[in-house]
Amino acid sequence: MQEQFQVAYDLQVDAAFLYRLFIEYGISGFKVISQHLGRDVGTPRVPLDQLNSEQVVALFVKLVNAQPPLPLKVVRDSYPLLLI
Repeated sequence: MQEQFQVAYDLQVDAAFLYRLFIEYGISGFKVISQHLGRDVGTPRVPLDQLNSEQVVALFVKLVNAQPPLPLKVVRDSYPLLLI
């Protein structure tokens, strides 16, 4: 079996980036991302706060501009204006 250190490293970098977003945006952020990826998991219930429109845009700007780029093609296709 061939070792795949680069693949494992790339996945760890993506996971670390998503974890930092989770710390900043919490469950509400992941629910927004899931909804835009085609998995509507509903809105956050009390006591969780919902993201306002400015927070949603900021979240997707961070996702689209991630370095190295995340493999979230659907997000990039859904928000092409954020790439400008």
